[in-house]
Amino acid sequence: MSAGSNAALLSAMLQAQAGAAGQGQLQAGADKSIGALGTQYPIARGDISTGATQGLGALGEGFTSAQGALAGGRDLSLEALRGGYDTARGDLTGQYGTAREDIGAGISGFDPYARAGVSASDARLQALGLAPSDGGAAYGGFQQSPGYQFRVNQALDQINRQGATGGGGFGGNILAALSDRAGGLAAQDFQQYLDNLTGVSNAGQQAAGSQLQGRTAQGNLSATLGNNLGNLASEYGRGQANAYDAYGTRGADLTSNYGANRAGIYGTQGRDLAGLADT
Repeated sequence: MSAGSNAALLSAMLQAQAGAAGQGQLQAGADKSIGALGTQYPIARGDISTGATQGLGALGEGFTSAQGALAGGRDLSLEALRGGYDTARGDLTGQYGTAREDIGAGISGFDPYARAGVSASDARLQALGLAPSDGGAAYGGFQQSPGYQFRVNQALDQINRQGATGGGGFGGNILAALSDRAGGLAAQDFQQYLDNLTGVSNAGQQAAGSQLQGRTAQGNLSATLGNNLGNLASEYGRGQANAYDAYGTRGADLTSNYGANRAGIYGTQGRDLAGLADT
């Protein structure tokens, strides 16, 4: 073999040895990379899972806290509504009670006049023969009135003095004069007696009318109180409904956002794991 052939063979052998060494180094590098990837993949996967778990935990805590805040706000609103309702109801019923008592006192103040009016009306009807009377009782009040008795006594004294002066004593003429004078006085004063009874009866009717107005005012007060309490209860009910409605709306929004955020965390975790597997 010539020197040229030997040189070419040696060169080929050296190249083959160099290629084999390079392939070995490449394989060793690949093996190290695969080993590193195999070591870091579980760590990275664990980190991704841990991050997702921690995110879900923080989200759950925030959700629970927000739910508590909403419930607390609802309860405070309901408590404030109840307090306002109780105060307003107490004010209304207290004012009603005071006004009713004042009107009642005014009604009672007319009682003596109303009773006197009834008595005067009964006596007047009896005196006129328009109502039953117990035998002369209709005239009892008239005959016992101080004015009538005074005039009768004055007339009788005058007739008696005339009889004593004339020496006639108490004969038939004197007695007849006494009877005629007493009858005349009775006829003269009876109309005045009836007029007096009429005046008292009219005053009693006016008092009864005033009492009727007072009782009507009490009835109007009761109706007004009922309307006001009804309106108050209606407002209270609407306030409660609004508080529950706001709680429900905000709670639904909170739950919806909570679900969306959980889905976002799971979606991110899935993408990160998929990207890690592709790597």
